[in-house]
Amino acid sequence: MPPSSPGPTATDAQRLLATLATVFDDDAGYGPQLTVAAAGALNLLAGYLSTCLGPAQTAAAPGPDQLAEVLLALHIAALSLHKGLTGAVRALDQGRLRGAADADLAQLLLLRGALDRACRGLLGTAQALADAHHALAGTDTDTDTVRPRP
Repeated sequence: MPPSSPGPTATDAQRLLATLATVFDDDAGYGPQLTVAAAGALNLLAGYLSTCLGPAQTAAAPGPDQLAEVLLALHIAALSLHKGLTGAVRALDQGRLRGAADADLAQLLLLRGALDRACRGLLGTAQALADAHHALAGTDTDTDTVRPRP
């Protein structure tokens, strides 16, 4: 029986991150296929984080300082998604959303309402993640000054 491979390493993850940064850099351009690919990558990574923070917690959960970094990254991700979806709502309101001209009014109104709720949810999620980060990092939420941990 062949020996099992050791699996991916932190170095492998760093290389992949560098590749993702190149593919999805602002200078790389934009297009519908890249948008779908970015959503797929986000979904894959979210699933991985879910496993790390849940079922694989005993092996994968970071310590308090690293968890604070994870919470900050999730906060920033939620804010970024909020900003993007807010842009989609504006484009829909201004008749610039791709494919919207072919949709019926009822469908567009349902889409508009759902996107608006998603935006509000993401903003609330971002704030809660920021609060959790501040609580764990021992920083003041108003000034980002470090306060002593209890």
